[in-house]
Amino acid sequence: MAEGREIVLAQPVVPVSDNYVMFDLEGMPPHLDELDKVYLRGKQVFGAEPSDYQAAVASFGPDGDRQGWFDFVAQCRVIFEAHGDIPFIHWHHYETGKLRAYLDRYGDVDGIAERVRQRASGGHA
Repeated sequence: MAEGREIVLAQPVVPVSDNYVMFDLEGMPPHLDELDKVYLRGKQVFGAEPSDYQAAVASFGPDGDRQGWFDFVAQCRVIFEAHGDIPFIHWHHYETGKLRAYLDRYGDVDGIAERVRQRASGGHA
């Protein structure tokens, strides 16, 4: 932005697949809250069988962060049921780091979140 132009750091790499999920996480830095929270987990399937955009949003209250995580996991379960081991594409390491942090924070009842983490491919890879 300072230079008024786009600077390409690396060409995006998207695995060859009939379908893929583009996903993005948006969070609150820890200096603004007691936890380093993700408040929005957005995803959409593109390719031969595209889907509508889906969001799992953390709500307010003491259980909002946890509920946002498990809403995300439930939405990913539906995607895997419909598409099998579909790639999850994101731009940089933020998403995989947050997936690991939330796996540690709230767990993964049936392995869906770990499956997302394993299928996650950063566009920078």
